[in-house]
Amino acid sequence: MAIPAGFQPEGIAVSARGTAYTGSLLDGSVYRFDLTTGAGRIITRGEGPMSVGLKLDPYGRLLVAGGASGQIRVIDAGDGRVLATHQAATGTAFVNDAVVGCGGAWFTDSFADVLYFLPVGRDLTGPGAAPRTLRLGGEWDPVPPGGDH
Repeated sequence: MAIPAGFQPEGIAVSARGTAYTGSLLDGSVYRFDLTTGAGRIITRGEGPMSVGLKLDPYGRLLVAGGASGQIRVIDAGDGRVLATHQAATGTAFVNDAVVGCGGAWFTDSFADVLYFLPVGRDLTGPGAAPRTLRLGGEWDPVPPGGDH
């Protein structure tokens, strides 16, 4: 398998059929490839925000964390079209890892003590599809990025 030069892969999502997707830290492109044959191609050409964490939802869409842009993108896993872009955070943020479960997709923020929740349904473009923020707290001391544990 030969990923395009300068792609800078980050994150991976894998379908039940063995199709894998990885994002680019450089420009947000998404590369799809077959885990058996290694054959692949870029399905979404990046236009700026990086693609970090990726997960597939039950409707055949990639949910992509946009790192420092604070965005969450919804991409058609078949043809690579960007179906929706949601602004989860502004300011100092780094929307990072993703997991799908409990009725939606959850995204971490590497710079803040929050999770972002995007409800996963058939329509991710309407007003009900906006990400919500869940503040984290409790009996623990958050550690700033790069800090000692």
